[in-house]
Amino acid sequence: MLKDILKASKARILLLQETKMSQQDALKTLSNVWKGSLGVAGNARGASGGLCTMWDASKIDMLSSDICMHWIHTRFLHKDTGCQVSIFNIYAPQLLREKKHCWESLQAYLQQNNLTNIIVGGDLNVTLAQDEKRGGSIVRDPAREWVEELASAWDLLDVKPVKGRYTWTNKRIGPGHIAARLDRFLVQSSLLLLGLEAKAEILAHSVSDHKPIRLEIKKDQVKGPIPFRFSPNWINDQGFTALVAKVWATTVQGSASYVWEEKIKRLKYALKSWAKSQTSPIVMRLAAQSHLEAHQQTMEQQEITPDVLQKEDSLQRQWHQACRMEENYWRQKSRSLWLKDGDRNTTYFHKQAEARKQYKAVMEVQVQGKTIADPEGIKQAAYETFEKLYTDPKDMDLDQQGYPLTLIPKLINEDINNKMIREVSQQEIKEALD
Repeated sequence: MLKDILKASKARILLLQETKMSQQDALKTLSNVWKGSLGVAGNARGASGGLCTMWDASKIDMLSSDICMHWIHTRFLHKDTGCQVSIFNIYAPQLLREKKHCWESLQAYLQQNNLTNIIVGGDLNVTLAQDEKRGGSIVRDPAREWVEELASAWDLLDVKPVKGRYTWTNKRIGPGHIAARLDRFLVQSSLLLLGLEAKAEILAHSVSDHKPIRLEIKKDQVKGPIPFRFSPNWINDQGFTALVAKVWATTVQGSASYVWEEKIKRLKYALKSWAKSQTSPIVMRLAAQSHLEAHQQTMEQQEITPDVLQKEDSLQRQWHQACRMEENYWRQKSRSLWLKDGDRNTTYFHKQAEARKQYKAVMEVQVQGKTIADPEGIKQAAYETFEKLYTDPKDMDLDQQGYPLTLIPKLINEDINNKMIREVSQQEIKEALD
């Protein structure tokens, strides 16, 4: 089964939980199944447990690894792109006291190490929403709060599966059947901000009561033109007012409504072109922070004069302004316009923007029972659907003499029509008045 999954999914990294084998046996067995792979593993405890992380050595380099009781951390380098990721292969226990130790140890490890592009995947042994469980008793697991706290602290987003709903089942029939989503991937938002998108699928299972999950992270593909949206940050730019005045001064002939519409259209195209040449708020914030840090390091080695302090004050103002501009940028992208700006809101807007992006992402569409997954096919299917929906009926093969009355369905038969158009009799008037 494992060999078929590796072949079908074209996996680069494999996370296995509950191998029920020793470290040596797990690595030996799996390396025979997956030729050209390397791995790290943890020992099982008796007849249960055991973790193993494998990777394709031709595509992936391991930079470091740590093995703990409930999880394995591996830091990888993707050779083709140079992207580094920190992956935690986790197998959360069932006993509450062990669950607590599992999540507290992971939280402490993250605080001690400066990690980026974090992915937590495996059997978390907890549901994070009521609709993630079917059957059985509805009891809130205390571990849910620990997982949610970890996800909030490290900006981890739960990648919802586009195919499948539950990852575990007790394989019973009738009222005793229980299914739940216990396995998942949590991906740090910083990884998605590199222009990547994450897609998860729940695959079919065989002998195990858990289903395998496939996580695909790839470059976000261009799906069409980006709609125009005005940014409040532009107002503070010196060139913005001059550009608007220049475009608006252009002479346009026609009615007042046409002149207004045409000038708005020209201004939109001019602003889109101008915005592409502007420095990103994220780059501006990083540059301002770098200049401030460099000046403060210099201050440690030189005499403090009024000019030095004035320069530090100016650089601090620039840094704070850049931080506010970046926050406004993420606030607009997150659509969380109900929340006021503040110095500590950038991370929240960050997370909301990426969650909104994941929610709105169209991975595949169904057209007449056929699944279309490639971006060009999705765009073509959308175009054909709306073209048919909004095509002028006059372009169709219609009865030109009777159009548009021929499009109105006939709900009145001849007998009813005769009764409705005949003259009103004296008897009918009398009956109505009585």
